[in-house]
Amino acid sequence: ILKVLVIDLRKLGAQADVQQRAKGQPEEAIKLEGAGRVMRKCLAQELRDDDNEHHQLRTYGALHVANQCQRVFFALNTLKHVKSLVLPPGLSVQEFPASDRVTWHYFQGRMALMESRFDQAEQDLSFAFNNCPQGHVANRRRILSYLVPVRLLLHQAKPSPTRRAALPTQALLERYKLPEFEGIVDAFRSGNVQKFKESLEEHADFFVQRSIYVLLHKLTLCVYRTLFKKAHAVVGKSQVKLEVLVAAVRAVGGGADPEQVECMLANLIHQGLVKGYIAHKQQTVVLKKEDPFRTFG
Repeated sequence: ILKVLVIDLRKLGAQADVQQRAKGQPEEAIKLEGAGRVMRKCLAQELRDDDNEHHQLRTYGALHVANQCQRVFFALNTLKHVKSLVLPPGLSVQEFPASDRVTWHYFQGRMALMESRFDQAEQDLSFAFNNCPQGHVANRRRILSYLVPVRLLLHQAKPSPTRRAALPTQALLERYKLPEFEGIVDAFRSGNVQKFKESLEEHADFFVQRSIYVLLHKLTLCVYRTLFKKAHAVVGKSQVKLEVLVAAVRAVGGGADPEQVECMLANLIHQGLVKGYIAHKQQTVVLKKEDPFRTFG
């Protein structure tokens, strides 16, 4: 009964706010916020009840209530409250039904992504995706829309063959109807800077709606890294003229000058993604002979 009540409470709060905005009274659209407060009190009371045993907590649906609270917090963009949803030390998420665990990890993964805790985000979102039933295509698609950028960001932080293998395939994106990521992932793999920028802007509304636009924009540096790595392979020397890298950027349709390329290289070197140094007077980047484009095991 409690599960049905909190779901209805959340939906009614959201519908009431929609009606208030339709009447031109946005200041009165606070019903969902009020519903969230009621659910938080309900959850706090359950977790504070010393008479409840673990199996009773499961019956009362404590994690389900917590998940409904998370839905409200994300809908209202009051993410600071998500951190307050902490289960008691003696109570494990694993004790609850699979559906509630999937939802819990999904929202926790999204929160970790917003805080740039990418390893934790991947762990939570991977759990949610792997344990979400195959038939729930819409839910799996929703999880993937956050898991894909997480894996791209992790590969940028620590490029490795394992991370590269974890990047989504074209078939996976087509299966779950995520064309917004097709150009992004392809450009990320190939180092096509111009295609990456165009894909990012083409689907900007989709990415902004999911609060991942800024995170994806950070991947631009890694796309340059891939392009520079290919240019280095063609030259076959540890010393590469900046004009060669400028030509590589222009070859994929991007606009660049030596100053911009030098800035990109400086950032890559600073972040440890490229090993070497820039000889400014000679307009040359001097790369280490062993693994100059750093990879991690």
